[in-house]
Amino acid sequence: MDFSVLTTLRAEDGADATEWVVERVTQVPLGLPYAEQIRLLQPEIDALDHLAIDAGGSGQALPELVRGARLKTLVPVVITGGTGKGKVVKGRVTVGKTALIQGMMQQVYHRELRVDSGAPGRDLLLSEMRSFQYLPDGRFRRMESARGKHDDAVLATA
Repeated sequence: MDFSVLTTLRAEDGADATEWVVERVTQVPLGLPYAEQIRLLQPEIDALDHLAIDAGGSGQALPELVRGARLKTLVPVVITGGTGKGKVVKGRVTVGKTALIQGMMQQVYHRELRVDSGAPGRDLLLSEMRSFQYLPDGRFRRMESARGKHDDAVLATA
């Protein structure tokens, strides 16, 4: 079973480009129904202008649960297996998990994404980032968390 995680980012103008800063990582306890998860996260969601939400698998109902929020933009995202780059299909963004994680890691490397030193949930996110590894997968390599580790905060951030 996977945790639900909400990562809050802010944009800052850097010397060369926009820098994204992780302000907060909120992990919801396991086993809560989606409506209850949204209720717990509602104060954070209400403070957002834009929200990308996992709409794959059992999360397909989530976009409907947050539609009442005062968001300027709500983007349903379906994370697929493989390395596919992002594309819009039937009003949802679909992107391969490996491409998503690699894009985030490139932003970290180029200092376009950083985690605020006082961000709640910082240790959770950094621990998950450290557990990621490249694994051979035929002609390609895929990225995933080490056995027994979670990737929910990393995916929420990516």
